[in-house]
Amino acid sequence: MKYGIGIIILTLFVSTVAQSGNIANVPHNFTSGTPARASDVNDNFEALREQTDDNANRIAATFSGNGSAGDLTVSGPIDWAASNNLNFRNVLIEAGQTFIVPAGTVIKCSGNFVNNGSIFVGFQQNAGNLFFASEHGRMKNRLPGRGDSSRAAGQPEAATASDLILTGAAYGFGINKIVAASSFNQLRLGGGGGSGAHNSAGGGGEGGNGGGVVKIYCAGSITNNGTISAFGENAEAGAGGGGGGGIVVLASMTSVTNDLGTIDVKGGNGATADSNSGIGGGGGGGIVVMVAPSISNTGNTYVTGGTTASTPILGSVDELVHSAGGAGGASGGNGGRGGNISNLNIALPGTAGDDGYVIEIKDNPVYHMN
Repeated sequence: MKYGIGIIILTLFVSTVAQSGNIANVPHNFTSGTPARASDVNDNFEALREQTDDNANRIAATFSGNGSAGDLTVSGPIDWAASNNLNFRNVLIEAGQTFIVPAGTVIKCSGNFVNNGSIFVGFQQNAGNLFFASEHGRMKNRLPGRGDSSRAAGQPEAATASDLILTGAAYGFGINKIVAASSFNQLRLGGGGGSGAHNSAGGGGEGGNGGGVVKIYCAGSITNNGTISAFGENAEAGAGGGGGGGIVVLASMTSVTNDLGTIDVKGGNGATADSNSGIGGGGGGGIVVMVAPSISNTGNTYVTGGTTASTPILGSVDELVHSAGGAGGASGGNGGRGGNISNLNIALPGTAGDDGYVIEIKDNPVYHMN
């Protein structure tokens, strides 16, 4: 009976390995119908354990890199154009230093990541171009980039020869929180803000660019004692909408700590009105994702939506405003709606962008990559 039980247990383990495609790496020096010796069982368990450890190491190296670029200490400006290997061992940003990274950067380290200074993530260049209006109506240029949001900010209504009432642009739709939590490693872009209209009378400021995305994946701990900034860009005066806030992903196989630091992914502010254009909506707030077996986040995380301006009066009815407000770009939160122009030729406020959110997943991030 004792040998029979051993064979049943071993069969279960061998079956499991076979399903993973690794059975060829496990020695089987026994035959069916022959009682298994304790030494044979131990040999097979040892081989299985070694194969499992090897697979775990390969997965960890894929997630956090192999450290082949060595240690990185930021004690002055970094020329990213001269670097093509971001698989660091340990990363340290010293106090008083500003580390500027391009939007979309993924940094991997096989050891620990410590930020005592400032990390600034560049903007996503995805705001809308101006579109052009004429006395015979309007011709749309391209919509602003939606980034990872589900709908881009729309374009506002532009005036014809006699319009006194104009409609602001529809807002961008934000990224569903469940989608962000289950697919954080695929997030790439914050949404751009919509522009105002432009014609021979002028007006029509560009929308703000969306906040950038940065991802830090480490086998060791991630500690933020400084600031990480990936906010959306404010719009230009003249109807532009604010850019959606950026996205910061901190994923560690050990721990993430943001007790003394600040992470800022706010949405950009909508534009004020001018003599030709209305008020822009605010950009939606961004997303902060922390994934690790241990997370401590008692510091600051700013995910608020961008603001819209107050109401100005824009001259007499003979001095037509040529564009309503552009909408805010979306990120974690929806963008804000662009402001209308009333029949008294008054630019009404748009709306602020909705707040984004913080996601904390207390688990090994390797299990959440897709």
